[in-house]
Amino acid sequence: MTMPDKPRSKNQKYRLTELGKALNNRPGNDKAFTDITKDTMEVTMEATMEVRKIVLVLNGEMKRAELQKLLQLKNDENFRLQYIMPALESGLIEMKYPESPNHPEQKYRLTESGKQLKKHFYKS
Repeated sequence: MTMPDKPRSKNQKYRLTELGKALNNRPGNDKAFTDITKDTMEVTMEATMEVRKIVLVLNGEMKRAELQKLLQLKNDENFRLQYIMPALESGLIEMKYPESPNHPEQKYRLTESGKQLKKHFYKS
């Protein structure tokens, strides 16, 4: 940020960090690398804290109740609206039975984007 003391200013501008500059100027930096980096950054910026928590705890296929228990959340409706729905909409998780959301054996799993984001979180 060019104005860290005013993060919401309409005149705010952003610039690459030294790491960003180094990655951008790497020899062999091709379009595919740039696209992957850009996609990962966009997903990272869009992910709320609630979505990040799901991405971090989700291993393999898990039921809603398992996720909720791991995150120590009791309110089903809040969990669905604040965690599950945004994670599904962002494409970071998917349903095992997408054609039947209320399937008795419904489970959730990370998408490829979700797996990449999880790796990114562990690297940070």
